[in-house]
Amino acid sequence: MFPQAAQYTTFQSVTNPYEADIDGVTFLGTAGQNVDDIHRYTGLKDSADIAQLTLESRHIAPTCPDTLGCYPFTEEDPFILRECPHIYFAGNQKKYNAKIVSGEQGQRTLVISVPKFIETKQVVLVNLKDLNCFPISVATLIGSSVMDGDQAEESEEDDEGGDDLPNVNIVPDEDMDE
Repeated sequence: MFPQAAQYTTFQSVTNPYEADIDGVTFLGTAGQNVDDIHRYTGLKDSADIAQLTLESRHIAPTCPDTLGCYPFTEEDPFILRECPHIYFAGNQKKYNAKIVSGEQGQRTLVISVPKFIETKQVVLVNLKDLNCFPISVATLIGSSVMDGDQAEESEEDDEGGDDLPNVNIVPDEDMDE
């Protein structure tokens, strides 16, 4: 899937779902198929609401293997949540949404609907200290149809070296509720 990136020792592919601990903050995330499958068979529209339901039910993928394909586990269901993560996210969603969900025992989890990058050009940044998060839009200037003539000329001049990385604009999204 990542033929050029896989050659670097810094590239690390992971499972789906994936759980990680970063500076004492537990992340649990999926590529979003679990949320998409529930959306497909219910009237629920908001991806963060669906993710919240899977968190509260303590099961990441309640429709597996009935309507969502997975390996047929016979001994134990690996999708059952035994501990509450600090951050729970579902990727490849239509739009960004985030909310803090509080549990009955005082747990607090940031639930994030991460938008599909290929369509939205958005990534989500999370502050690990206070769990604030927001999406940002990332636009590549090289080869982009949004470049004006002056930028295109500068890019051609800058590209003479050939080994330079593309210029990237990172712009915080003004209206995060769209």
